[in-house]
Amino acid sequence: MKKLLLLLILSIIIIYIFNIFNLRTAYILNSIDENDKIVFKAKNEQYIVHVFTDVDCPGCVELHSNMPRMNALGITVKYLAYPMQLIHPGVQRKMEKIWCAKNKFIAMQNYKTNRYLPNSPNCVNPVAEQRAIGDKVGVVGTPEIFFENVSIGAGYWPPKELLEELSNRI
Repeated sequence: MKKLLLLLILSIIIIYIFNIFNLRTAYILNSIDENDKIVFKAKNEQYIVHVFTDVDCPGCVELHSNMPRMNALGITVKYLAYPMQLIHPGVQRKMEKIWCAKNKFIAMQNYKTNRYLPNSPNCVNPVAEQRAIGDKVGVVGTPEIFFENVSIGAGYWPPKELLEELSNRI
């Protein structure tokens, strides 16, 4: 009986800690200025995901190539910068160029689809700060997709599988 009670108490504590972490993550992601995100909005928005991306990451490029399909399924994607400099040397600078472009949306689209980098002037940008935020919320790789307050995990998700995962989490 004591073991059962101890197990119950331990389970409640773990659930409580997990919920605090999720609330903290939701607060952090939602407190990022919308102007510092690169948003690909679905017309019939049903779900919003935050995606930590590295523009030279193959899985991130694959995810982006399916952006029209994700948007058509009602999934809005809000990109956050997570340059993985050790794996992709120079990516931090590339992402700063994209975030400093007059139109970040077009700059992201052009780089991920055609490898065209804008000739943007230097600016104050959120790339390093967003990388630090990613570290704080436990990003381990890219693309790392967060739905509401929980990471779905690092890696590419095909649009229909992502939609199914999102609908199962509600």
